[in-house]
Amino acid sequence: MGTATLLIVLNLFGMFPGYLSFGWVADHLGRRKSFVLYLFAAAVFVPLYAMARSQAAVLVLGAVVAFFGTGFFLGIGADRERDLSHSAAGAGLGIYV
Repeated sequence: MGTATLLIVLNLFGMFPGYLSFGWVADHLGRRKSFVLYLFAAAVFVPLYAMARSQAAVLVLGAVVAFFGTGFFLGIGADRERDLSHSAAGAGLGIYV
């Protein structure tokens, strides 16, 4: 497995728990605090990721950035779906034909 493939795989492994944990955190802290927490964590880790020089640091920080940087997107989609009818939200996401 090449380095680029490993980076993509680790990013995906970081994204999935980020999606799941955001929902749990939002249930316990509220959506607004969760957005702030995840955005703040992403803002902290993105510059560290950009400054990483070793391959190991890029791989590890990539997963961490993916965890915090994508977790809150699920909350944005869920918020929009609540405001729309289910068929309109599904059609907007490409779920219904």
